[in-house]
Amino acid sequence: MANQYTNAWTPKEIEFLETSIGTMSFNAIANKLGKTPSAVSRQADKLGISNTKLASGLITMHELAQCLCTYDKKIKRLIDNEGLPGKRRDFRIRKALDGKGNRRNEKRLLYYIDVEEFWKWAEDHKDAFNWYPVPKNVLIPEPEWVDERRKEDYYKWNEVNFSWTDEKNEQLWRLFYEEGLKQKEIAERLGCTYNALRKQLFRLRDKKKKEKAKVV
Repeated sequence: MANQYTNAWTPKEIEFLETSIGTMSFNAIANKLGKTPSAVSRQADKLGISNTKLASGLITMHELAQCLCTYDKKIKRLIDNEGLPGKRRDFRIRKALDGKGNRRNEKRLLYYIDVEEFWKWAEDHKDAFNWYPVPKNVLIPEPEWVDERRKEDYYKWNEVNFSWTDEKNEQLWRLFYEEGLKQKEIAERLGCTYNALRKQLFRLRDKKKKEKAKVV
């Protein structure tokens, strides 16, 4: 993979970007390719694949998960088992090798969600998410009931014994490393103490460092 300070994109890197966008964040793609998130964003703009919603009026399953501070597998489960209105469509195009080693365009099926249809479903499935950490107006138009539900979920999540689930770990990592929020603000959002959050960040960093070392 190219150095993050190298401007040129190799065909292999472009193929990875085309394949991964919509299922991985710009930060994750940048980390994988050894480039900066801004470089990934610029290249996606150049290829015309930077914003699914602008291109199609829909958002991907991954984009919805990020907006709701949750993870992709949960959205997929809600689509499969709870009727969340997601449809598989082929807006993404990727380059693939045919049997002769030549590159050809190939449509890639991904789950897409219409935001207005999602809100209609969510009103009848309010307990499917913890709404407190969801940023205000992250999915427009946001219904009035969401703001009230944020307040309810803040108290509800603080009343139970706090534990670090996979979902909360992903929220913590994304809010701190991808969105750049301060630790105290994240602790308030997640309903845990500042010290508990600092310790969990240390554990997550140590875990990821060990996982990376195994790969190398």
